[in-house]
Amino acid sequence: MHTAPRSTQSLVLFEGVTFASPQVIAVKASESFFQAKIIPSLAFHAARGERVGVIVGNNRLDVRAIAQLAHKHKLDPRPLLARIELSRAETCHQLYQCIAALSDEQIHTWHALYVIGFMENFYDETPKEHEAKWLLVQSLNKLHELARRGLLILLTLSAPKRKGREHFLQLVAQRVDVYQEFSEAILQLAPPRQLALDMGIR
Repeated sequence: MHTAPRSTQSLVLFEGVTFASPQVIAVKASESFFQAKIIPSLAFHAARGERVGVIVGNNRLDVRAIAQLAHKHKLDPRPLLARIELSRAETCHQLYQCIAALSDEQIHTWHALYVIGFMENFYDETPKEHEAKWLLVQSLNKLHELARRGLLILLTLSAPKRKGREHFLQLVAQRVDVYQEFSEAILQLAPPRQLALDMGIR
């Protein structure tokens, strides 16, 4: 099993955008952007023999797309999928538990942790705002604990569909190590190039 040395560990979101470890990184963009870029990023790291963890908070990640991408590049999808450990959270309480319950083995063997749709469950109006905010802060605190233990963490963010909790985004931006936004206008002017999986194979 290959695990990249912590000193050289990095996460490639797409060609030309690489993040260094260990830190908590938040990227805000449209859902269509993440749908197009997260699958190739996961496949790229898995093709390099790196194990990654994925917590899905928006229930919109189709791992079958990784198999389809592997077939497109004439790769066996089974070892790639075996290196991607997936869990799903349908509430902000479950999301916090997914983060808090990570084992020492996961923390030390994963190359990175992706939290997809990190904000979706905190935007849900079922928990009262003060409760959701408390859980959001606790989740971020736990993520920073993981980063201090050497784990690279990527959070994908989107704006709320309804008004009322937009300030949660600002709270996250203030509490992460790196915060980046990719607007539709910028992406249309200079669309990022797709990752080539065969370049990542080790």
